[in-house]
Amino acid sequence: MVAYSETYLDLVFSLVRQIPGRPGFGYDCDNRIICRTEYGLYSTYGWHVDHIVPTILGGDDGFINHRPRHWQGNTAAGGLLGGILSGNSGFGR
Repeated sequence: MVAYSETYLDLVFSLVRQIPGRPGFGYDCDNRIICRTEYGLYSTYGWHVDHIVPTILGGDDGFINHRPRHWQGNTAAGGLLGGILSGNSGFGR
């Protein structure tokens, strides 16, 4: 996992839909609840910095292409993409 500064993580996390009355908690792009302090954890509210357009498909590694995403959604998307790129996606069978 890439080591981002706390300032950068704050900036990425600011993209979530905040949950009223729950500072530091928000919804990611899949409507999963994540918590700012649980970055990098494989926990109930853990999250990663996700690439909107994967770098392997030409996506930039800058802020414009980053979003906060629950680790389960990020892992599932990465696994699906890996399967597609390796020809083992199960599609077309």
